[in-house]
Amino acid sequence: MELHEKLTLALQRCGYPPLQAPGDYRHIGSGAWHDAYRVQPPGAEALVVRLRKQMIYGRKECWEPAELHADYAPAGLYYEAANQCRPGTCPAIYHYEIGRDLVFTLESYIAGCPLPLSVLTPPDAFAIGVSLGEFFQAMHDQAVSLPGSGLLTWGEQGVCTSSPDTGMELWPHHEERAMRQVETLSRASLGLSRDVLQHRTVEALTCLREEQAPIALVNRDITSENLMTQDHAWAGLVDPVPMQESGTYYAAFFLHCYRRYLPALGHAPRYQRHRFHEHAMMMATIADGYETGYGHSSREVRQRLRLGEWLWMLDMACESYELTQHGLSREKRLRHGNEANVAATLALSLRELMA
Repeated sequence: MELHEKLTLALQRCGYPPLQAPGDYRHIGSGAWHDAYRVQPPGAEALVVRLRKQMIYGRKECWEPAELHADYAPAGLYYEAANQCRPGTCPAIYHYEIGRDLVFTLESYIAGCPLPLSVLTPPDAFAIGVSLGEFFQAMHDQAVSLPGSGLLTWGEQGVCTSSPDTGMELWPHHEERAMRQVETLSRASLGLSRDVLQHRTVEALTCLREEQAPIALVNRDITSENLMTQDHAWAGLVDPVPMQESGTYYAAFFLHCYRRYLPALGHAPRYQRHRFHEHAMMMATIADGYETGYGHSSREVRQRLRLGEWLWMLDMACESYELTQHGLSREKRLRHGNEANVAATLALSLRELMA
């Protein structure tokens, strides 16, 4: 099926008139899972069609309806919640279809461009971070609409959570995982003190657990390609991966990603075109702004964010170490880079853990 035909078919299946000419669409982006096109149907506002790729991380896609529903239905729930929190943040129109011949989403077009790291000034970057921090803090303060926690998925009744755990029931799982990571790293002859690692891990987990905040709707995918800007100001977000989890823990995840994780993965094929490693200082400035916007000058909140960051660094160190031990599949090479890249990420994370 030709591209023009695919885009026209997507529009028609969502009740829109077909495209009339090739100039009625243009390619606006490509991620690991989709190619995105801005389309202009006759007599209607501009829309975005995201066509699912046939090959994702080097593997041919299989048509699994339940998995596809799980990929797409939760985004609609997130868009609705985000727009209630800050109108216009996410597409107001959202449809998806999972046909055997065509898998796509169709949504409102948010004017602007993905976060332009190469041309931002430090004041712009900090201001964008503040806006993001304020938005996500407001999102995390909203009551969730579903029982349970974990990644949002698809069940017999529609969108649901992947775990029945709520509130304080989450933290034993985090504690168990973190302590396994401590054991893995302390036995690995990496020069790490088990006692120091264990002490800092317990300190971080205790501080986060004592917050006793309700579960929040969070977004696990906050890469720059999904954060839209206009005139160097944050305008909105697209393509979320929604979860119900600790808001503070995932606010710390944003800080970790922009200060360390994404710059460390800048050479991996998945992220190479973004050249995150070349924009590390600007990304750190965005994180500084985010911390300011999210924390609202609260020393207690900032302390929890920093301890949450440390837990994510522990996770990064253990992930990198295990990659060095078990080899790199094609998918992992796409996500993490080659052996030298993984070794460099491990070295960075070990330095940060013991800083």
